[in-house]
Amino acid sequence: TSSSLTTEGAGRDAMDVANSPCRKYCRNFVSFSSNVETIFDRKTELVPAEQLICPVTSLPAKYRDAVTGTAYATAEAFHIIRTCYARNQHRLQQRLQDKG
Repeated sequence: TSSSLTTEGAGRDAMDVANSPCRKYCRNFVSFSSNVETIFDRKTELVPAEQLICPVTSLPAKYRDAVTGTAYATAEAFHIIRTCYARNQHRLQQRLQDKG
């Protein structure tokens, strides 16, 4: 396999390591053209996240369903949310088949 590596400004050692079959280390160079202190010294205020409420249990939600995006608090609530989602998907498919 061939790989391209830019070694601008690096010494001969970097070229040898880059071309060797087993590399033991890597060097990374980062340079800043502006005032670094002003970039990294900024204090950001953390804004507390809005507490979501589970629509099934009315409890504070600890989790979020990846498919529907609905927040939920318990495993039972998750099951109810997914069951409703599956029913709605089935109804939607039925409507599309009836139209088609």
